[in-house]
Amino acid sequence: MSIDKDSSILIVGAAAFGNSTALHLARRGFTNITVFDRQPYDVNHFDSVHGSADAASTDLNKIVRFTHYDDLHRSFALKTIKEWENWNELYSNSDLPEGLDGKGKLYNKVGYLRYHTTPWEEQPAEVENFENFEKLGLSWTQFDINNEHDKFRAEISGFGKKFDALKLAGKKENGKPIIGNLDITTGFAYASKATYFAYHLAKTAGVKYILGKKGEFEKFIKDGEDVKGIVTADGEEHKADIVIVAAGAWTSSLVPELSPIQQADSGNILLIKIPPERKDLLKKYSIENFPVVAWKQYDHRFEGGGVFFFPITDNGYLKFGARHTRWINNVNGVSVPLTESSNVLDVPKDAFKTVTDFISTYLPDIAEAKLPFEKLRLCWYGESINEDFIIDRVPGNNNLLVVAGDSGHGFKFIPTIGEVTADLLEGRETELTKRFKWRSAKDFPEEDELFKKDFENLDLTKNDILGADPNYFTK
Repeated sequence: MSIDKDSSILIVGAAAFGNSTALHLARRGFTNITVFDRQPYDVNHFDSVHGSADAASTDLNKIVRFTHYDDLHRSFALKTIKEWENWNELYSNSDLPEGLDGKGKLYNKVGYLRYHTTPWEEQPAEVENFENFEKLGLSWTQFDINNEHDKFRAEISGFGKKFDALKLAGKKENGKPIIGNLDITTGFAYASKATYFAYHLAKTAGVKYILGKKGEFEKFIKDGEDVKGIVTADGEEHKADIVIVAAGAWTSSLVPELSPIQQADSGNILLIKIPPERKDLLKKYSIENFPVVAWKQYDHRFEGGGVFFFPITDNGYLKFGARHTRWINNVNGVSVPLTESSNVLDVPKDAFKTVTDFISTYLPDIAEAKLPFEKLRLCWYGESINEDFIIDRVPGNNNLLVVAGDSGHGFKFIPTIGEVTADLLEGRETELTKRFKWRSAKDFPEEDELFKKDFENLDLTKNDILGADPNYFTK
């Protein structure tokens, strides 16, 4: 169908992909855009720490990097990082709503320190990382923790404290030498703040929002097979020329046709708050002195689980995540997220043990501080069959689009991903619109096999799955 600038566009989902899509459509001159979400983001300000905001992008922070991609993705990621820098400038010089103060940066390039016990050459993903840096002429941004010359380079470059932040050079785990690499091109973004900022930018550009119960999707309005709008939980009908579903991990449960190529799977988030009186810990783990750290990022599945954690946030939180079993919640063949909104306030025991073992072994000062985990949270992603985003019309329905398949790495593109949706609607074929087209599972036989078998069902009737103890370190 033809699209005019005044065509009515309805977007389901007011988090990363939905807000970015709304923002870029408004910047292209579309004037009749309404975004719906069941979350009262105008009240909870996208805060998943003190509220029950449950989108993946309402997390505290997310890694922003560009080297683990092919040329097309890498080019898009580099463009996005430049836009993050623009957002930092905008954020500090804008009239902001309650809940955003304009202090500090949304995006912080603090470095990324990866530790392993599997040799580099046996990790294809890491081999590709180093090849990409060499191809880009950026090998100088990489520092080997077991290389004295690199240690010297880090010190004179101002990265001495971050170079081997856990002091593991020359050490072993279970008889295996520990290796590590500091990448100073990588950083993180304050995710919930950035998602709130995207919402603010979209509203300022004229986008309308219907949130809370009045914005909760109930079903599509259909004329034959064509989607003509949605009905919300309050019974109201909202008709539109175009409906875009950008509901993250929930997208495949709202658009079941998507389920063979996207399913909701869960990561694990654990937060410890450092009290103001522990100035030693606040200084040691600050963004000035500490990088993002990953332990066994790629070999975790064979080594008993991996861990990642971030420097302390501006409000005192250390965030940990476990790279472990990938969980789904199978409901009639479709994985549906279980979140705080579903009264699930826990993480799986195996993931919890991976994190607490890591803290006890490698962060003894945190363990000895005897602090509780203030928040335990399942963080759900929309995992696509080949980890590419899915931005396209649903086959057989020109009125219905999805912006989906974040696959755990989509958030970093919040400043730019909406451009792809806008190009699609305007009929502009680009390398990205071609790359993110709808796909068939049969075109990815190896990935399809993993897609069906590589996840475990989070069956809450089994009492041995959940049950993490937030007071583990206080005893």
